[in-house]
Amino acid sequence: MKSRSLRAAVLTGSAAVAGLAAGAAHAQSSVTLYGIMDAGIEYTNHAAPEGGSSVKLKSGNKNTSRWGLRGVEDLGGGLKAVFRLESGIDLANGAFDDGPDSIFARRATVGLKGKWGELTLGRNYTVTYDYLLPFDPMGYAQNYSWASSSMATGGRKDGMFTRSSNAVRYDGEFSGFK
Repeated sequence: MKSRSLRAAVLTGSAAVAGLAAGAAHAQSSVTLYGIMDAGIEYTNHAAPEGGSSVKLKSGNKNTSRWGLRGVEDLGGGLKAVFRLESGIDLANGAFDDGPDSIFARRATVGLKGKWGELTLGRNYTVTYDYLLPFDPMGYAQNYSWASSSMATGGRKDGMFTRSSNAVRYDGEFSGFK
């Protein structure tokens, strides 16, 4: 009798572990490395007072060079944990292009995503960036766009309210509208 109870307990425990393992095997996670590396050669005539010229590598000719990590972890039941870390990089010297005190100043978010939409927390793009910039004829090219150019905002590097720190952001779709 004792042997039969022990076998039943072992079988029940094994079935429970197998069920948990199957659920864990079903959950998907991924981390993606992405980026834009935009470089060119810049030639400047009369670059010095004595009239000389200069040739140098220019990082971010049309777009800011950047790299980032984005990830997703399936939590089950249609719920996913998401994160994104994005940093500017100067290809001429390999330095971070986000300022002296930050690494991921372009984006640093963590959040949850489900059928209801996505909720993220951290440093993120603003509504201005997402909904005005697509109508800019120069697109996302930071040196030409009125919305993202530091020239359009009196030298502020963040452009026209491009990003916001300590942001709480919700993105959802309602009857086909985003």
